[in-house]
Amino acid sequence: MLLWGLTACAGPRMKRLTDNRFPPLPAEEPVDVYVNALEPPLTEIAIIDSRSYAYVDDEVKLKQLEELRAKARRLGANTIQDVRILAKVARGMVLDERTPFTSWKQGVYEMFFMRGTAVLTPEAEPASFDELRPRGGWVVERHETPPPLEAALDMIPMPALRSEQP
Repeated sequence: MLLWGLTACAGPRMKRLTDNRFPPLPAEEPVDVYVNALEPPLTEIAIIDSRSYAYVDDEVKLKQLEELRAKARRLGANTIQDVRILAKVARGMVLDERTPFTSWKQGVYEMFFMRGTAVLTPEAEPASFDELRPRGGWVVERHETPPPLEAALDMIPMPALRSEQP
């Protein structure tokens, strides 16, 4: 029982939002990441967390994003929405900076992790021009028909050729 208690809070968490299972995506498949929530239609699969780190810099953010992408691929999601960095406060042993040697004391510290919602968005089909009907109609600029090539040769400015004689 004690072992379960120690391992339960050690790793990143995940909460499934659907009972449906989707096949995992290949490792090279791109997963889009959005800070905001997306508009439907989409299927929310799970809320996923990255591992926690004691600090956040650009390198840590990239690691956390890649962890979220890998987890989303395993769940069959092609997009992660509503991505944010959160802090969790933990109580435990912290370094005592008041002593001249390494010692520990009871304290509080923050760990930072990234959370997002793994979703499956439908593949967007390109719209056909037959279905597109702009309100004001199609706006087309009218251009004059270019002259034939033979007539255009006379319009091209050319430097005069000089024959230099010694």
